[in-house]
Amino acid sequence: MATTPEQGLASMMQNLKEKTGRSIEEWIATARASASVSIRRWWSISRPATVWTHGYANQIAQRALVPDDAPAAGSDKLVDAQYTGAKAAMRPCMNRSLERSHRWAQMWMSRLRKPVSACGAASSLR
Repeated sequence: MATTPEQGLASMMQNLKEKTGRSIEEWIATARASASVSIRRWWSISRPATVWTHGYANQIAQRALVPDDAPAAGSDKLVDAQYTGAKAAMRPCMNRSLERSHRWAQMWMSRLRKPVSACGAASSLR
């Protein structure tokens, strides 16, 4: 039995191959070849012909909607891609805004760390 989400997903993909005889990559190619790849549409198209649940249809549709050359979620490549071409001049502005928000957050957190007296005022203010 899977103990982590990653193990659960790996088990699910293995079961997909066992249940349908096709790998996730083959199903993604099929989904991309269909006219619509929304989860609901994919569910309605594929469900009668297969033996899977909404979870399988969801995984296939979600993966089919992401382009092969898309950067990984959480990577800086997403921001880099956003500020290329005509928007390249906006990157320094975004960087300054990000620096300011980080400084503001650090300042706010340092204020929260100060001990509070019983009356609610910071102990350093007594």
